[in-house]
Amino acid sequence: MCGICGFIDRENPDLLDQMTTILTHRGPDDGGTHVAPLSGRQGISLHLGNRRLSIIDLSPAGHQPMANEDRSVWLTFKAILCHPGVPRSLDPVALDQYLTSVAGVRCT
Repeated sequence: MCGICGFIDRENPDLLDQMTTILTHRGPDDGGTHVAPLSGRQGISLHLGNRRLSIIDLSPAGHQPMANEDRSVWLTFKAILCHPGVPRSLDPVALDQYLTSVAGVRCT
């Protein structure tokens, strides 16, 4: 499984923590949050939360939300792995059984 949440509103890290905590049953192995002010929107922030269920990759490299190198772009996601054992023609819904901490890309 895994669980993600987020919203755009006035900065409210307590609400984000509550939302993320509610998702603990979907991702008991790790969790994280990120709050970032929106440029040009005084007092308004982007809030991202994640709960992680580690199945294939148990390393901390899969901690989310994740950022690019200069931390200008943030994301949280439910990953689908292009696992070597997954046929490329497999229905994307069936791919849910192949979760990982690697950013998901559907094999097509």
